[in-house]
Order: sequence, then structure tokens, then C-alpha cells
Amino acid sequence: SLLLGHALLPTVFVQQMMCADRGPAQAMGGPLRRPLVAASFSQRLRTNHSQRQQRVAVAASTSSAPSASQGRAAEWWFQSAFLLIAVVSLWTILDCVLDPNIEYPWGVLRIAGPTSLLVAPGAAVGACARLSPQPCGLEDAGRDARDQACAVFVGDSLTHGSLSANYLEVIARRHPGLGSLVNCGMNMRPTPDLLQGSLLQDAAALKPAKGVVVLIGTNDLIRYTLLPAALRQKTPEWLETYAANLREIVGRLQRQGVNVTLASAPILGEDPANEEGLLGSRMAEEVRGVAESCSCRYAPLFEATVAHLEAAAANGSLAPRSRAYSSLESFALLCALPWRLYASGQSLADAQAEQGLELTVDLVHFGPKFADIAADVFIRTLELEKA
Repeated sequence: SLLLGHALLPTVFVQQMMCADRGPAQAMGGPLRRPLVAASFSQRLRTNHSQRQQRVAVAASTSSAPSASQGRAAEWWFQSAFLLIAVVSLWTILDCVLDPNIEYPWGVLRIAGPTSLLVAPGAAVGACARLSPQPCGLEDAGRDARDQACAVFVGDSLTHGSLSANYLEVIARRHPGLGSLVNCGMNMRPTPDLLQGSLLQDAAALKPAKGVVVLIGTNDLIRYTLLPAALRQKTPEWLETYAANLREIVGRLQRQGVNVTLASAPILGEDPANEEGLLGSRMAEEVRGVAESCSCRYAPLFEATVAHLEAAAANGSLAPRSRAYSSLESFALLCALPWRLYASGQSLADAQAEQGLELTVDLVHFGPKFADIAADVFIRTLELEKA
């Protein structure tokens, strides 16, 4: 219990700090069946697969990094140190208060030393959530009234891009001059968090030309599958709750006069046939249904990632160890990922290659191929080429 508490403290702490720093808006079954990817869509993805592979090889050095610049790394070091010192200090003070027999100063050091080692992985991951969003955040977009926002992207860590390839930067490079692509992603965010605070109202207040894009659901799926089957909500009820939250999100945005695009969450892991893949397919169906009923655009990101994996498997180019999601393996890879990206300067492409994965770097967050796929999907859905 103590080990788990130490490990989770930075996560809880960083969520509270995000709430304090950026406002409350930014704080925070039925039988399964095989997903069916629309034939025309899958065929189009297969046709473009070889062209995309060539494009990714050229763009990997730029799209793979959550900004591997010295400034970005320095920002991560500062946030990591801040969280580490804050959490270790609070925990050490608590221990000293509860145990009046501690010998000073060596007793304090014996508490702080091991605590620092236990907290360091969580502080490193938590620091990524506090990195400034790229290309620009909500506060940055509102400073210059002359620069109209092109689109506001609301989501989780896949949108924030501090642990995953930043598809917004790829879109911005392909189509400069569109206006601001506002990044309102936040790590660890599930769907219900979007209904708290004023984030949706703040996003709509920018009056983006292409509206607000909502990509959310990966953390909902992770939390659902972490529970033992006996403790889970029935799958149809859970999916209906997810869809109801999406309808409420869309309704709030539409009432403020902005267009809404709903995107299906990309595949969790890299196996469409396992539990996470099957549930992801059903979530995508719910997202599509909400989009149709609410007259929204639908961005088929889940379908695009599945089609890429199927195309790679069909032509023999699938990564050698592409595999299904595992919560324990993903957690271990996640704890190491910030140190590899920001401390050692490794690129997401290299981290992905070391694990032998096709799209992901830790079975949750994605590498440069995904950034290219996501950019294709959003450019087509938002009709940015016409703009």
C-alpha cells in the first residue's frame, strides 16, 4: 500500500496543480464482436499505405518528437524537479508529524531518500502533463485578436502531445497560414472531465473557423479494462454512459454556435481482435452514432489505425513485435518514456523501434506514423485542403 501510495502521489498532485494553474476546465457488458472496417475506407488506406510509409520516413525526425528541443527538455526538467521536491517534502513532513521519535537530521534523510526514488517515475510522467501545449494553448490563442483560430482540439494526452507524436504540429506544417490550431489536450483526461469547469465554453468562445474537434475515450477504456470483470459496469451500460457524455459535450458546444467534429479514439494496443480492440470498435460505433444524431462531422481515427495495422500485416511490413495491450507492460514503458524522450533526447521513432511496435511507443501513446495518419484523417474531415 505504501509503495502504491508513493507511486500515485505525483499523479494526484499534478492533477491538482493543473487545476490550480489552468483553471477547473483544464484540471483534470454485452457480447463482443469483431470490428468491421468499411471496405471502401480500408481499401483506400491500403492503397495509400506505401505512400504513407515513404512520407513517414521523411517526416519522422520532425513529427516523432514532442519537441526534443533544449527548451522543451529544460521545461520538463524544471517541472519534474518541482513535482519531485513538492511531493517528497510533503510526504517527509507527514512522516515526521506522525512519528515524533524520528532522529534529526539522519532520520529525515532516511525518509526522503527512498521516497525520492519511489516518486521519481511518477514525477517524470506528471511533469509531461504540465508542459506547454504545442502549437499553442488556449491562453495563447486568445491573446492576439487578429489571429483567428482555425480549430480547437479538445482531448487527452494523444492531443496534448507531450508523450505522443503531436499530430497538430504535422497539420500545421502541411498547411501553414490556416490560423491557430489550438491544443486543449490534457494527460490522463477521461470523458466526464470535459463536463466539468469552463473548458468547452472557453474553446467555443474563440469561434474557430473549423469548429471544435473532440478526441476523447482512451482513458475511459483503460480505466474500464483495469477493473476485474466482476466489478465492471455492464458493457452496454458503460457504452451508453460514454455516448451520453459525448452528446452532452456536443450539445454544450453547439448551443454556443460552433461546429463540432467527433473523432473515434485510436486503437489501444495493436491487436484489433483482443478485448481492448473489440471494445474500441464498439466505442467508435457509439461516437459515429452520436455524430450522426447530432449532425456533427465524424473523424474515423480508430478505423484508420486499424486499417493501417491490417494493411501492414497484409504486405508484410508490420513491426516484428506488434502486440496487444497489456496494462502492466504499458505502465512500465510509460514510466521510462519521459526519461528516454527528455532526459536522454531519444526520439519517439527510436523508442518505438526499440520496442518493435508498429504505431505505439508504450501500447497507449503513439509514434510518428500515427501523427501522419491522424493528420490525414483530420485534414480530410475538416476539409483543410480547401481552406
